[in-house]
Amino acid sequence: MREHVSRVEQSLDVIRDRLCAINQGAIGPGSN
Repeated sequence: MREHVSRVEQSLDVIRDRLCAINQGAIGPGSN
């Protein structure tokens, strides 16, 4: 069960980084 939790936390970190990149792209010029 602990392995599953760590896997979820890793996925959340990836999603968080992706959201940060999307937010920066949305704020910056040339956003879609």
